[in-house]
Amino acid sequence: MKVLLIDDSNLILERLSSALAETGDSLRVQVCAEVNQALRIAEAERPDMIVFEIHSVAGFSFGDVQAIKEKLPHTIMVMFTHFVLSRYREKAQQAGVDHFFLKSGDFERMVETVKRIVRPRPVKTVDPQPIREIYDQPIICPQHRNVV
Repeated sequence: MKVLLIDDSNLILERLSSALAETGDSLRVQVCAEVNQALRIAEAERPDMIVFEIHSVAGFSFGDVQAIKEKLPHTIMVMFTHFVLSRYREKAQQAGVDHFFLKSGDFERMVETVKRIVRPRPVKTVDPQPIREIYDQPIICPQHRNVV
């Protein structure tokens, strides 16, 4: 899975990167702090998830979110911000943001949510023995007592 992190805070980028690194080798994380670079990376790399700060020094806006969602509708957009007003949450939802977290208190919850999304799912295997046991038994028609 490919994840793009966009924020103007190196501390946030480092904390997120190291937290996501714990999920395993199948994750590729890219970081950037500038909107034009972020849009170029998003178009070229087609990340599965973008975690971003809105209206930061990086310059990322709701218009950028909409543009990415139009080109990459399956990309999961995770907004991580200081803006607590409900109108930002509403605007984020309208723009196509999938998850909304506040920097003042939601960091751990946001990291756990992102980890849960990117963590590789275990492949379920089916024990073929019970299936063989069913098919190895003769089928008996109860009405006629005939073995099929």
